Amino acid sequence: WSLTGGATLGQTRHPAQPEADIEESWKDKRLTLRLGAIAKYWKQAQLFIRYEHERNDSPIDFYEYDRNWIAASIEAWY
Repeated sequence: WSLTGGATLGQTRHPAQPEADIEESWKDKRLTLRLGAIAKYWKQAQLFIRYEHERNDSPIDFYEYDRNWIAASIEAWY
């Protein structure tokens, strides 16, 4: 098995949106954490598993969220 990991910090600026009753611009701050594991089988196949958590902090409730994501795949080549 081999393990991977990573973190990303991001920031997005949004302009005011009068049509949505948001009169001032604002910034969202996003944090993403990733963990992965790879298991090699034989010489031509591997199993890949990844978990990701993302948190978006925003002063606008509609844009604030937590997201969890899991993926698994079997990769083979010849």
